[in-house]
Amino acid sequence: MGSGAQAPPRKDSDSTLVGDSFKLLDHLPFGDVSPSRPSSVSSVNTRVSCFEALDIFHASLRRQDDQVFVISSPAQLKQLLDFFYSAPEPLAPSSAVFPFLHGMSQIKQRIYFHDKFDPATDLDILNYPPDELAEMFPHDLSSETPQIPFNLMTINTLDTDRPQLMNSISFKDILTYKNDSCFDKKDDYDTRMYKSFSEVHDLEDPPACTQELLNRNFHLQARHMASLSHFVIYNNVMNRSANMKAINVIKKLKSEHQAIYVVEFAASEWPQCTPYLEDDVSYSIGSLSPFLKHEPYQKKLQVMEQQLMWQLNGTKELFPKLYIGNVFNFKSLETTKHNFKLHVHCHENAKLPSLDALRLICSSLNSGKSYETYYLEFPNSIAKYTTELSPTQVLSYVNVLKIIHTIVVKQKAKAFIYSFDGFTSLSLLILSLSMLWTADSVEEAALNIFRKPAFKLYLYREDFSFLRQFEPYILWLRKSCISSANQLELQLPLQEIAEMPRAQLDCFDWFEEGKDINFPAYIYETLFLGSAAHSSSVTVLATLGIKRLISVDKLPIWYHLLSCVLEHEAPPFEADVIKPIFSFNNDKAKVYEIPVPEEIRRILKFEVTTILYIYNVRDDGKDSMLPLLLECPEHVQRKLLVNPEEASSRTLLHCRVGVSRSATLAIASVMKHFHMDVLESYLYVRVRRFNVVIQPNLRLFYELFLYDEMLQRNRDKNFRRKHCWWVVCDQIARLNQSYAR
Repeated sequence: MGSGAQAPPRKDSDSTLVGDSFKLLDHLPFGDVSPSRPSSVSSVNTRVSCFEALDIFHASLRRQDDQVFVISSPAQLKQLLDFFYSAPEPLAPSSAVFPFLHGMSQIKQRIYFHDKFDPATDLDILNYPPDELAEMFPHDLSSETPQIPFNLMTINTLDTDRPQLMNSISFKDILTYKNDSCFDKKDDYDTRMYKSFSEVHDLEDPPACTQELLNRNFHLQARHMASLSHFVIYNNVMNRSANMKAINVIKKLKSEHQAIYVVEFAASEWPQCTPYLEDDVSYSIGSLSPFLKHEPYQKKLQVMEQQLMWQLNGTKELFPKLYIGNVFNFKSLETTKHNFKLHVHCHENAKLPSLDALRLICSSLNSGKSYETYYLEFPNSIAKYTTELSPTQVLSYVNVLKIIHTIVVKQKAKAFIYSFDGFTSLSLLILSLSMLWTADSVEEAALNIFRKPAFKLYLYREDFSFLRQFEPYILWLRKSCISSANQLELQLPLQEIAEMPRAQLDCFDWFEEGKDINFPAYIYETLFLGSAAHSSSVTVLATLGIKRLISVDKLPIWYHLLSCVLEHEAPPFEADVIKPIFSFNNDKAKVYEIPVPEEIRRILKFEVTTILYIYNVRDDGKDSMLPLLLECPEHVQRKLLVNPEEASSRTLLHCRVGVSRSATLAIASVMKHFHMDVLESYLYVRVRRFNVVIQPNLRLFYELFLYDEMLQRNRDKNFRRKHCWWVVCDQIARLNQSYAR
């Protein structure tokens, strides 16, 4: 993936993993999973076939005691890690580990995620005080620990930014303090202040007064998985004392079915542990790996996101001779020969240039000094910092536009406008230039940029209002001054500007005062990700040339014009209904294919021919989307996971906001068509959906993990896992926390 705004190179698409005959399901061990206890490391009490080999492996190891195995060579460590990373058994199905991984210590969680609780009818129950909930919901609220295939956590016992083994977590990441702990928390090895791994899931007693439904506990996944896992204990320098202290704590907190493996060989032998070293992990997104090797592993996703943002928002020609880009591109220009006459840096600390600085540039341009390069700064926003521009600031604003026009249009030289990330701080200046060159209104100027969807434009609502007021100045500049000499404008005819005729606007159903005015995110040429508001806007749909909608549980407001009846809402014996093309989640959720008649398209003046409506999938961490990825017929999945080469099917994918359910399908589409893994696909869609932070709920994200593993196994007979669920979740939590701050 280069510096342009293209999607990653597409590889041959995989078909759905389960065809119309559903034959592959017969071979997936997603069936009888007993929810009794964590998998034992003995083959006697488990159905997992690889444990027979694990028993043989255990017999070859030295034991420190009856609970701790000693790994005394790199070969033994690699063999152990193979049992997890190269296991023939897939990850446990989402139905086995959820709602357990949401966390079940609060009574409200247990009720909401109970099989007998129906969110459509029972939500009022949750309004009762916590101590009355059990009485209002008279069902068994016990929670059992799921049994899953062999799971291995790699625990680093000494803090470091560069752990040797991939997917390492800190010893502290699996510890949970008791609520009433009165012990000295400076002593990390005092087991009295920690809950056992199983107690983490016990019901609070007494219940907390405030209980929120939680389905995005990404930061708690290591603690939740600890009761389901076995442990590899190590540190980079083979400090035995640190390992033993951690082992003594874990032995007190774990169950008898959980094993501990302690690594004890010379630190000089670490290079022999490839391919399981942190430095062995590579990523297919551009060339990110060299950057990652110099950053703390805790910041891996932050670094990847920033690098990807720079790659996707690299240097592009937005208008003839006018280029936009990011600070990384600018630094590259500093070390290479280029022919940009003007550089404009847009950022939050910039002020409008002084008239003296602009006068010097005008003088130089008039003197014909073609070898000179000019540098300016421009604010990323006006409305964020002031309610009104002074007369001098207005002059500065107008003259900046005039200088850019002189260089780009009159002198046919190139200008480069850039910001840190390549889009968020550029919009004010870019939109002003779009109006100067292409439109009679700020609305049309914005649409002219949105029609080039690979170019991001992030509009602050306040600045859009400012530009509406500033519109007459730009119209006057275009009409009266563009053809004049390259002189600085030192006085403006305010009366003439105030009387400038304004264009008669088309009737737009977008750009409403006080509302978000950004367009859907461009994922790739045939797929956009947005919100229900986007799907309801004729302006948005027509501007982008959308042919199809995929609507997850939220139909556009113009849907009623279709006057159709869906099967689930039809009265008895209704004959003329639209039947689903696929049903799932015990027939509660359905996929409909709804045609949009030509008459409606003509009336609304857009090109949408079809709505794929996914009915009754809530973003609550209870409903599953896995059947859409693993079970639905191939001809249905082709409609849902949009092919990047089907130019005639430009699609807007949306749910209510566009961050969870629809984002899940967008991520799955990237995984399928571009052969990127789940983490890379997640980051790619996250960076594309720039104005909101996408975050599928835990269950949906876990189902993407499952889909990724199925895809990878389908492609590679020698499949080896690269990511661990709890490690990726921890990284995502850290990434999201950086935005919260």
